[in-house]
Amino acid sequence: MSKKVTIVPSSGLTKDQIDKMVHDAESHASDDKRRKEEVEERNLADSAAYRCEKSLAELGDKLSSDLKSDLESKIADVRSALSGDDVAKIKSSRESLEQAFYKASESIYRQAGAGTGAGPSSEFGGEFSGDPQPTDPGQGAHDDTIEGEYKEM
Repeated sequence: MSKKVTIVPSSGLTKDQIDKMVHDAESHASDDKRRKEEVEERNLADSAAYRCEKSLAELGDKLSSDLKSDLESKIADVRSALSGDDVAKIKSSRESLEQAFYKASESIYRQAGAGTGAGPSSEFGGEFSGDPQPTDPGQGAHDDTIEGEYKEM
């Protein structure tokens, strides 16, 4: 008398159930991809709006009223788009906000350079100062390096 042995996967599912799940996953792959892109775009837009709001709170007094109102309007557009389901609208409003933010950042940067009487050279440690760099590798910008020792505790 021989017994028939049926092998059941460790999940407890039959081969037909597993095959059906694989087929379902393959048929929904494009929906999953679209949903992933939507979530990523929503996250990008929300982050952009948050960064701009934070920057406006910190640096808003350094912006012209036109730039400030433009940024506020673009932030409102992004928030409005995020309340809907149109991913293309979310993306376009985010890109528009980012462009306005770059313009505002450029304005602040120019004001900072004009206010100090120097250009980017003073803000970046003299890298762009136009001063000739020493030709001897032992001299120059890294002369102030201090050697030290440390102990791991």
